[in-house]
Amino acid sequence: MSKILSVSVDLPDALLLALGRAAERAQVLPSDYLCSLLAAGLLAGGQIPAAAPEAVRPALLLASNWPDLLRRLRAVGLVLRLRADRLWLCHWPLDQALMPAAEAGLDLGDLTLRFGAGFPGCAGRSVTAISPRHRVA
Repeated sequence: MSKILSVSVDLPDALLLALGRAAERAQVLPSDYLCSLLAAGLLAGGQIPAAAPEAVRPALLLASNWPDLLRRLRAVGLVLRLRADRLWLCHWPLDQALMPAAEAGLDLGDLTLRFGAGFPGCAGRSVTAISPRHRVA
């Protein structure tokens, strides 16, 4: 288990404000956001861990709805983003795209049908509008 230590860091006002805004958007404490940024940049050498797709499987199997899936993915440093009607698996909190989510087993149409709702933020779209291959004849 990692030991947590308090440190003092001198930051310019503009950077401190940007950190606060980014942490607020990510809905975490600024210290947690900064820790994630440092870990991604220093521990992983600035690269996204290759094991990211493997971390998806448990979240996918256990999730009961979209918010539950997103919470479970965020716990392992991942997030889903919808870009141009395509679901992407991204690094969290950096929001760096890793791969199309379908390549990691997260098919938008399948999840929409499983959860009975569109991806959060896709208001007004029907299940068949998102996934025409699942239409019932």
